[in-house]
Amino acid sequence: MMKKCLVALLLLALCASFFACGGEHTHTAVEAWSHSDMYHWHACTKKSCTVVLNQVPHTWNDGEVTKEPSPTADGIRTYTCTICGHQGTEAIPYEADAS
Repeated sequence: MMKKCLVALLLLALCASFFACGGEHTHTAVEAWSHSDMYHWHACTKKSCTVVLNQVPHTWNDGEVTKEPSPTADGIRTYTCTICGHQGTEAIPYEADAS
């Protein structure tokens, strides 16, 4: 049910975008990716057009530790989207050595 709702919302957004730009031109994507924290997409080349083209979720790499955790602060693992280069992070909690 949730999946059907998401698809319906996406279709509604695409239709609204199409009519917002007048629907009078062929949508051509700019070369550079745009992105949010969850998705990347290509914008339409027409400045007044709000159509989003090729929107898909990020494809994250395996990530790398960019800050080691310590007893006083969490560490940070940084992930990079292999498609658009957007980066996201997650905390790495400190774990005391059990030995």
